Amino acid sequence: MEEESKKFYTDLALELCEQAGEISGITSKQETAYGVNYNFVSVDTSTAADVVGKPIGEYYTLDIPKDDRGNTARALTEILVSICKLREQDSVLVVGLGNKSVTADSLGPLAIEKIEVTRHIEGSVREISAIAPSVLGKTGIETAEIIKALVSEVKPKFVIAIDSLASLALERVNTTIQVANTGINPGAGIGNFRKKITEENVGCPVIAIGVPTVATLATVTNSALDIIINKLKNEDEFRDLKNLEGEGKHELLTLILENSHLENIVVTPKNIDEDVAEAARFISSAINEFLL
Repeated sequence: MEEESKKFYTDLALELCEQAGEISGITSKQETAYGVNYNFVSVDTSTAADVVGKPIGEYYTLDIPKDDRGNTARALTEILVSICKLREQDSVLVVGLGNKSVTADSLGPLAIEKIEVTRHIEGSVREISAIAPSVLGKTGIETAEIIKALVSEVKPKFVIAIDSLASLALERVNTTIQVANTGINPGAGIGNFRKKITEENVGCPVIAIGVPTVATLATVTNSALDIIINKLKNEDEFRDLKNLEGEGKHELLTLILENSHLENIVVTPKNIDEDVAEAARFISSAINEFLL
């Protein structure tokens, strides 16, 4: 199982906690804000952090109603207020992570275009600055290093980082938002680990906001196998499928991926451009409401 687990990547603390089951040091509950459901997970101990693979801190996972993005933005604003507790004069740096040239990775840069910046306006009560620093492959500089340099100059109270994420569940792609007070590890959701953007590395607290826009091929194949197994269970001649569940399914999945050389592929829905643009709009709207 250890080898196969490497093929299943996710950025969502909720999914990692679901996999781990009930363990000491994890607090979890469901809440509602403005009619929007969200899960709250608190990783409270270093032992629990090691088990789930997420730092000690708080994680909020909001459902995104398809027909009520206004209340989604309001709920996100309320969560930001509860996490940050900004004073009126505190400055904030908003960072859009990702590559604008890749649709599934463009959430951060697109959201930054709609952030209302004020740092250049004399007499502003709160200084708000924003940047989309692109990616290592284009700049040759780790994004964490760029942010650290900006923090040293701009001296914000908080950094808010916006990024595209990966999920273990197809139904969560483009339908959930994660907010965390622990910073972010760019690329971790697809196994491409970069320098972490955390308070320790950049010099001030980092609030991370992300939407899962991709899933690995392993996730898609796993979901497809579930559909096939459940379908065949309803056919009389295929009722004995116990060997295709649990360990049997995992072994079959591993065999498929290892022999197809496709284990590192990630996939995204065909309407990803519309979904990412819409997510960028309501995330930037929530941040503007929170900061202004």
